[in-house]
Amino acid sequence: MQTKGEILSANLKRARNQLRLTQSEAAKQLNVSRQAISNWETGRNLPDVLLLQQAAVVYQTSVDALMNVSAVTTIWAKFSKVLIVIAETILVTSRMTQLSTIAGLRMMDGLIVIVAIYHLYSRPAFTI
Repeated sequence: MQTKGEILSANLKRARNQLRLTQSEAAKQLNVSRQAISNWETGRNLPDVLLLQQAAVVYQTSVDALMNVSAVTTIWAKFSKVLIVIAETILVTSRMTQLSTIAGLRMMDGLIVIVAIYHLYSRPAFTI
């Protein structure tokens, strides 16, 4: 699995190539050296936030697209929903099949409600 830095490096190179810009041309527009562009694209270094924003403008794209945020967020959202459904299934199955005290059953009912509420209102978090 690629790291976030590797994804950014590949996307920077892809965006530059789509515009048919050489590294030198991109460097001139971003007021950095050609070596800086090369280092970003190979993952040796990555641009700071301000340069990343400028690169997005020069490359006619968005920072989110360069970071591939939407794809990562979508994958996380699907994964977290699957985990919630599995947890809820285990809780409901346990509730229905186990003989327990009234207090134990109430605790499981509470957990089922908490998981259901989380499932309905959760938003996937993405940090960089």
